[in-house]
Amino acid sequence: MTETESDAPTSPNGLHAAGIVGAAALLRLAALPAELYHRRHQRRYAAAVREAQQTQTLLRKQFGHQDASTLGQTYRTLRQVALTRRGSSTLRALLPWGRLASVPLFLGAAWTLRRLCQAGQVSGGVPGTWIVDLLDPDPLYVLPVVNVAWLLWNIERSGPAATSAPPPPATVIAAANPLERWLQWTQMPRFQDGLKVALQGSLLLVAPGVLTLPSALTLFWFSNTAWMALQRRLLRRWDAAATWRERTAPDMSTAGGAGLQRDLQVAWLRAQDDLQLAQQTIAAVLGNRPPAPSVLPAVRRELDALRASGRLQLPLRVELREDASGRYIAVELDPMVRPRPPHA
Repeated sequence: MTETESDAPTSPNGLHAAGIVGAAALLRLAALPAELYHRRHQRRYAAAVREAQQTQTLLRKQFGHQDASTLGQTYRTLRQVALTRRGSSTLRALLPWGRLASVPLFLGAAWTLRRLCQAGQVSGGVPGTWIVDLLDPDPLYVLPVVNVAWLLWNIERSGPAATSAPPPPATVIAAANPLERWLQWTQMPRFQDGLKVALQGSLLLVAPGVLTLPSALTLFWFSNTAWMALQRRLLRRWDAAATWRERTAPDMSTAGGAGLQRDLQVAWLRAQDDLQLAQQTIAAVLGNRPPAPSVLPAVRRELDALRASGRLQLPLRVELREDASGRYIAVELDPMVRPRPPHA
């Protein structure tokens, strides 16, 4: 206990032990919406990643081997489509919103409580225990030791959440933008293990200073840790129930297995029909003429007309190419245009 705290007059109407425990509970409640937000988007991200990886596996069986660049682009596109359909994003899922909200709240509350201790606005002890004055350090050092040991145990047990997605391929991480690459890297086991060691080492370094803190602060720390443990237990059950509901929802029933394979086969057949129609249109426009830049506008007009009528669903575009065999008109997907939804 510092000289300022020992000399400060104690107010009989100051903050008591029950108020400190209640303040810790209110702190956890204040951070709960951010934690729920994070976990909800974690589940959506995990489901999107599983769907993207499963879809990519089926596509590779259909089209064969893909190089690293194509593999990464295909995965990111599939994952982004799945995330958009679920109303989520990589940033929403991977940023630890719960910790970003709770850490400033905890530090602010601890700083305020320390100022109250210095001003003598904390009174009484912990009923039924050896702590008779919350302004004094714990005479038996039980609360500081239990706090440090409990926090070390929580850090050791902390790991990927139950809703975490499987890690993406290394080629996907390497090809992502810097922010997404950093966020995905923080989810890797190597980073998580290094973070555990760093946090545990830092805690052991400051542990001796914890022994001299006023009992009010160690009680607040202990209460916050206890409420946090209870909150995590309840959230795990909430996660399990929410995950079960999302996986059994009707609109998610085709996210895997035979349903997804059937959808891919239907889409593949429609794509084949569209490509055949586009080739027939090109042949009709060309007639007996060789491919030349002058015929491209006519081909594009015909394809636009087919797309406007609904007969062509894929956003196809044509370009004039040349190789060893001569000039030809290439048909490819336009990535800047969304496909037209199929007619019932």
